[in-house]
Amino acid sequence: MLTLEQLAKLEAKGRELADLVLLELDTAKWPSMASKEGRGDRVWVKKNVSASLMLIDQIQRVVRAQPLEAPPPAADAEGETAEDTLIKQAEARAEAMSGRAGRATPH
Repeated sequence: MLTLEQLAKLEAKGRELADLVLLELDTAKWPSMASKEGRGDRVWVKKNVSASLMLIDQIQRVVRAQPLEAPPPAADAEGETAEDTLIKQAEARAEAMSGRAGRATPH
């Protein structure tokens, strides 16, 4: 898990990369199509832009994937967490909706 400081640094680098992409996307600054070398250089400029955009996307995915820091769920007197209680309630509602509440399963 990343620290808040690391997440902030990643977000800052993502913003820097976004500024770089905007500069790289300026087609007026791209090499000329008049020569074979110019056309080849344009391909590499496009690949650089694409790679920068992929990096930005990956940074955003990492930042979004970080779980919020929450305290561990507290157990009640029976050792059951709030999540366990919600699961049992959902299972009971599902059984009631299926019309098999209180009946044994056929298998």
